[in-house]
Amino acid sequence: MIKYIIFTFHYLFIFYILNPFYIYNTIFVLLVYLHWYLNNNYCILSQIEYKYLNETFMFQANIRPISKLEKKILILSQVVKLVYIAFSYFK
Repeated sequence: MIKYIIFTFHYLFIFYILNPFYIYNTIFVLLVYLHWYLNNNYCILSQIEYKYLNETFMFQANIRPISKLEKKILILSQVVKLVYIAFSYFK
């Protein structure tokens, strides 16, 4: 049961990070992106889940690196946020 609570937390964190309309998630986005860079494109939450639960939140039996598409989606969410802020500021 605790496994599914942890996985749900991971999914909610991903949703929070990718949603461009949350005000303070930019700091978390920068931290996540920096972490991926320093950790050879692996997510620390997935590594912890695999170590203690022998499974990742994607119900995979092994850890996979973060793809370039996932990184682009993360950056794109912040670009959308910047464009939205810029257009609402100059409106």
